[in-house]
Amino acid sequence: MGQTCACQQKIDEDPYPEDSQHQTNQQKQTDLQPNADKIEVEEQEQEKEQQTIDIDPIQLKSYEIEDNCPQGLQPLSFQAQQEFIDQFPAIVKKQLSKLQKLEIKASISPNYKRIPHIDTPYQLLNGDVYVGQWAEGKPFGLGKIYYIDHQVYEGQVIDGIPEGEGRKIFKDGSYYSGQFKMGEITGKGKFTRLDGFKYEGDLLCGLPDGNGIETWPDETTYQGMYKLGKKNGKGTFTWGNRKNKKTGKLETYTGQFKNDQFYGSGRYEWSDGRIYDGEWVDGKMEGQGEFIWPDKRKYTGHYLKDFKSGYGELEWPDGKKLAGQWRMGKLNGIVTLTIKSKIKEGQTEPESDKTFISEWEDGRRIRWLDNLKHSGIHSNISQLRNFDEHQVQQNTSQILHSQIRQDELLSNKQDSILNNSKIQQQQTIFQQNAYIKQQQQQQYQNQIIENQNNQSIKQNQQEIASNNIEDNQFEQFNEPKKQHQNQDIFGKESDQQGQKDKTDI
Repeated sequence: MGQTCACQQKIDEDPYPEDSQHQTNQQKQTDLQPNADKIEVEEQEQEKEQQTIDIDPIQLKSYEIEDNCPQGLQPLSFQAQQEFIDQFPAIVKKQLSKLQKLEIKASISPNYKRIPHIDTPYQLLNGDVYVGQWAEGKPFGLGKIYYIDHQVYEGQVIDGIPEGEGRKIFKDGSYYSGQFKMGEITGKGKFTRLDGFKYEGDLLCGLPDGNGIETWPDETTYQGMYKLGKKNGKGTFTWGNRKNKKTGKLETYTGQFKNDQFYGSGRYEWSDGRIYDGEWVDGKMEGQGEFIWPDKRKYTGHYLKDFKSGYGELEWPDGKKLAGQWRMGKLNGIVTLTIKSKIKEGQTEPESDKTFISEWEDGRRIRWLDNLKHSGIHSNISQLRNFDEHQVQQNTSQILHSQIRQDELLSNKQDSILNNSKIQQQQTIFQQNAYIKQQQQQQYQNQIIENQNNQSIKQNQQEIASNNIEDNQFEQFNEPKKQHQNQDIFGKESDQQGQKDKTDI
């Protein structure tokens, strides 16, 4: 009796039987917790998928292969496939093997996963060949279309038409990857040509429309706005083949475009440092603008078809400035030259600027219109075409040297004319007109005096003629007397000579 059974003894040996059972239950709960969480996550995914299917516009009656096989179409035999593919250009077949596998980045509806994929190619009623997913007897889902015009499409398809994201290879080997809508290239995508040209951006019906980037093989680029395939709006064009070898600067235009032309306000920067900032019309400088040369010369004024035309001011870094009317890039008419004064030693402010007025014709100064001396600015400056000129500094020095020589010759010629006419100072246009008028009046008076003198001369001639007649008559009457007198004179001279001879002997 004093002995206990083994079970009882075991229980007695466990000092905390209840705690041990609690730990065992707790461990079981811990083991079941991951499974419960996993089951809960799966249930949530199923609910989301079911909700997506319920609101998905793609509603299929059945996902069974038997119900979704091509209807009324027969699969192509292997020989028919080969004959059809052999008709495609070699470059298209090369691109099919060369291009990487298409990756659809867009989120695909769960229904696509349920649609069966048939590897057998079928020829559609329009002659195209399709391989891929089918739904309710029509190409639907992910597939590949071999067009009868030798183009290839792979990607998302609805009722046999590209819709969504895909890639199309054209018969010249170029290809497009991006968005499609109702069979047309519409949305965002990237187009690549075999010669290296690329476009990436917005498209509408196969044409750039919106914001995009063009890149050429020579690294020339355009980034900006498009409208129906043409550059329209604000953009930046950079020439990769126009690079300064010394500075590495590229030629660029930043501004407005219209129908692929510079149109509106824009800034053009040449690789040699020239800059034009102003208005453009049909790709040419036209309107108000500012042109700056590498030597810091600056023209501010009006342009017409790349030429300075209208009023404008040409300014030098040292402050000299020519202001006047321009025509076809050359100065014409009255021109004002302003020379900026400098601060001399001992002065706090500069003197007033000096102003010279001259008259120009077809880019040459023909005369000064004031009494001041000639300046260091010479003619033909306007002949420097700023749009197409190259080696600006060399051309400028050569032209200015020839201009100085021309001015010297013109100055000497003017000085000789002024000395001959005894004009000590150059006169203004108004003074010249008054002088000409005075000269005309003087000539008229001289002509009147000359006429009067001619009349008096005629009268004198008549009087002389009458006097000659009278003298002739008088000489005839006194002729014997003159002869007698001459004889007497001759006799006296002979006597004097004889006496002289005697004396000499």
